Formats: sequence, C-alpha cells, structure tokens
Amino acid sequence: MPILSRRRLQSMLDEFGPWLTKPQAAHLVSRLDHRNPDSSIPAEYELLVGWAVSQVADLKAEPRYGRRKPDFESSDLFPDRPAVIEVVTLSDEGLSDESLMQRTANIINQFAARVRRNASRNLHCTFHDRSGYRRVPLREPLGPFTHRSQYWRQRLASNNFELTHQHEAKLRAWLAKWPPSSPFT
Repeated sequence: MPILSRRRLQSMLDEFGPWLTKPQAAHLVSRLDHRNPDSSIPAEYELLVGWAVSQVADLKAEPRYGRRKPDFESSDLFPDRPAVIEVVTLSDEGLSDESLMQRTANIINQFAARVRRNASRNLHCTFHDRSGYRRVPLREPLGPFTHRSQYWRQRLASNNFELTHQHEAKLRAWLAKWPPSSPFT
C-alpha cells in the first residue's frame, strides 16, 4: 500500500543512492518492498525526508551517536548548528486501541477454548466506544473565534481487563448451548 508511485520511489532512490552505503540501500529497499504497511510506509517517509534534505544540504545516513543511530545528520542544513534527524511515523494501530481490543479478545477466546474445544473459532468481539466533539483552543485566535471543534473517539477496551467469576459463569452458560442461538453480550 505505497503512498508514492513506484516510479517516484525509484527516482528518489536513484538520486538519494549516493548518500547510502550498499547495505543501507538494500535494507531501505527491502522495507519499501515489504507487504506490511507498518514497515513499508515508514520506509517511504524515511526515503522522502532523506531525499528532500539531500537536495538542499550535505547528508550522512545513519550516523553513530553512542549506541544510537538516528536516520540522518546534516552539518549544513541550518546555518548555525548541525541537524540530527530521526524519522518517526505513527501507526493507526497505536491510535486505535487495537492492541487493547486484541488483548481483551484473546483473554475471552482462551477461556472459551478451555470450556469448549475450538469455540474461539466462532467468537467475534465488538467493542463499544465513546465519541464526540471537544473544544480546542486555536493557536492564534481569529477575532471572536478562539476555539475549534475536534472529533475524538475512544474504544471501551481496558488495558487491565480480566475475566471475573461472573463473566466466566455467563460464558460457560452461553457455551453450554451449542450452537448458540443468540450473541453473547
């Protein structure tokens, strides 16, 4: 699921290539070609930032700073000091509470599988959420407008979810009637 076209990526790689060693270039290309967007999209952004900086300043890829290796360093990007650049991209997974939902579903599925063999194959979890709009102050107020509305959404999944004895009893009763006639709530 690339953001940029293959032709554009190749063009940037051709121009950015002299700044990279062969192993660095091979690693970047393997990340760009990865099927998982959590790997390929950050690699695209890394290439994009590196290519853009290399167009206007001197660049060193993966310089060593003690144990750390940031993505880039440029001695002349800013006139008065060097720049150390670390490209970081956010994954929707971290923002969507997916790991919390997966954890909760795993706990329920493992219990269900202990009660009835392979029962977890037929379970599907849905999570309620809360959402709404909140007022967010503007950095620079526009006359009478000092706030804007921002939409927010939160899945109702807890990072400390545990099955209680009540949950377990209710699941056992629901799994005792197989196949179930109604969803478990």
